Amino acid sequence: MKFTRSPYFPGILLFIVAVVIGLSNYQDYGMSWDETAQHEIGMINFEYVFKGNRAALDNFVNKDYGPAFEVGLMAIEKVLNIDNFRDIYLMRHIACHIFFIIGCFFAYLLVFRMHKNVWLAVLAFLVVYMFPRFYAHSFFNSKDIVFLSLFFISFWAIYMALEKKKLGWFVAAGLLCGYTTGIRVLGVIIPAATGLVLFLQMVLYLKEKKQLTHIAPRLAVFAVTTAIAIVIFWPFLWTSPVKNFIESYGRMAHFRWFGWMLVNGKYVHSTDITVTYFPIWFAVTVPLVWLLLGGIGTIWFLADFLKKPKFWLNDSKGGMHIIFLLSVLLPVGLIIITRAVIYDDWRHLYFIFAGFSMFIIFAVARLSQTRLKIPVIALAGLQLAVLAWFMVKNHPFQQVYFNELVSREPEFIRRHYEMDYWGASTKQGLEFVLAHDTSSSIKVTGPDAHTPLLFNIDFLPDDQRKRIVKTYEADSSADYFINFFRYNPDDRPGELPVYDIKVLNSTILRVGKPEGK
Repeated sequence: MKFTRSPYFPGILLFIVAVVIGLSNYQDYGMSWDETAQHEIGMINFEYVFKGNRAALDNFVNKDYGPAFEVGLMAIEKVLNIDNFRDIYLMRHIACHIFFIIGCFFAYLLVFRMHKNVWLAVLAFLVVYMFPRFYAHSFFNSKDIVFLSLFFISFWAIYMALEKKKLGWFVAAGLLCGYTTGIRVLGVIIPAATGLVLFLQMVLYLKEKKQLTHIAPRLAVFAVTTAIAIVIFWPFLWTSPVKNFIESYGRMAHFRWFGWMLVNGKYVHSTDITVTYFPIWFAVTVPLVWLLLGGIGTIWFLADFLKKPKFWLNDSKGGMHIIFLLSVLLPVGLIIITRAVIYDDWRHLYFIFAGFSMFIIFAVARLSQTRLKIPVIALAGLQLAVLAWFMVKNHPFQQVYFNELVSREPEFIRRHYEMDYWGASTKQGLEFVLAHDTSSSIKVTGPDAHTPLLFNIDFLPDDQRKRIVKTYEADSSADYFINFFRYNPDDRPGELPVYDIKVLNSTILRVGKPEGK
């Protein structure tokens, strides 16, 4: 579709609207369990990069975490001279969310470049932006959502390189792939998939006796740039790049977290995850229409590719779809083969939705050329409307979205799946207590897994924080017990509920008082 102004205007408009919405509601989201740990990763690496403090990094338990984005957030904190706990994390929330919106915008750019269709590009933006779990996580998750966003940005740069065939674009793509890997080690999937496609093109051209001189330099430049960028953006690698990279991959594949997770009504241990863990979570949390269209698009492309691989390899758009496919299948395959530790729904694999979403667009593009055009457009529009309703109705708890495959019976989800596992909703629990109890000193406690509660107490404005007294579960003198049901979905005996937050008919947070108080 042609626009009188610019085909990029709708994407820019979506970006501006999304930023305005984010600026209006970012203070609604509480702190999550991992945020202080992520902040520490940025601080330790920042101290090494700018002050040469290598000892602190060497002795840091999370030295193998990719710090590329965290160092940037720390730089913002230092430049703006932010030293108040609440202000630090509010800054991080809005910065992470805007980066997520940038990722959505690059999904728009990528789809428009590939399909030359503005409406498909708009759909791509909205499919990502209006994914409820991603939206909420984009405020308090500075690793998984940033990583997902960088997949879209890297994909765009790679497609530009494949399409324009200029060495400069391969340098840019390599830099972005290196930066992405500096967030999470599995970012190496993108350059690996791209390198494989370029290599297969070389083999194809060799068989057809064509010139290879125009492919080999691009592959070499891309590979070298990516390798250098990975080291640059990951300070832990500076002293011993290969050794430390291999060590980091090994430690991430078998991560040092030992805990229990609720899935499909059963608790499983993080070190004993079955092959069904990820497929179940993916099936019940991806919006149903996107699940259907993404599956159709993936199968459709795979069938076409197997019939005529040369056709797809010879085309930049076809090569890009091979990269999309590999970016989905390779990580999932690695998880299954290596029995890698993943937990907290499927957030460690959120990034595969970047490739999967491109097959949603592939399916819509293909089906729009058939008699199913109107039903498909209507179905996609209905899905967006349903998601918009859910996101507005359940704001700011979009992180506990489940699709229609999961029962809405009262408390079914709470007793079968992890819900607000990072405890961000404890912010609203504290706000309820402060609004309904006029005492100058209020003693609040939580379950054993009460770390997010402590963070959200510190996250309160100064005048409110002074009224809260931190205590622990064993303290029977506490005035209130705030429970987000991590590790135990059952009601607490001897407790009088005074405030519940429910999503999809299941309680994600409860404020209770001891009976008799």
